[in-house]
Amino acid sequence: MKITNVPDDLYVIKVDLFRAPSDIFQGTQHENKRADYILISSKRRCIIYIELKRNEDENQNIVAQLKGAFCFCKYIQAIGKEFWKNAKFLDNYKHRFVLLWKMNVSVNKRPTSIKPTSTHDTPETALRITGADSKPPKFNQLIDCNK
Repeated sequence: MKITNVPDDLYVIKVDLFRAPSDIFQGTQHENKRADYILISSKRRCIIYIELKRNEDENQNIVAQLKGAFCFCKYIQAIGKEFWKNAKFLDNYKHRFVLLWKMNVSVNKRPTSIKPTSTHDTPETALRITGADSKPPKFNQLIDCNK
């Protein structure tokens, strides 16, 4: 995955590196699922949750993965507030949810297609970006689908 025009303060968390809480939750409501990445920019005051898909998947599955990443980020926020004594840690950040579908896949080159939803500030209204790796999305496009 490649995103262009990223801010210099960007933190990237590859959520797959952290073990799912399957010792606590059975996963019957898909609560053990999580998206692939969380991007955090303090300058832009934005948190972006990204799920990568090479093939089609049920929307319910994608929404569950984005919700799981959101919950993971809430845990990080709680750590910052409680252990680092930063009462406003990650407060007032915009939350954006993005599905990158068929990016970096060997297919005939087609332009990147960005399907704007509403503000894409919930897992159910995630911004869907499809296309070949010849046209990677810009960071601003992930924050605001009107840019």
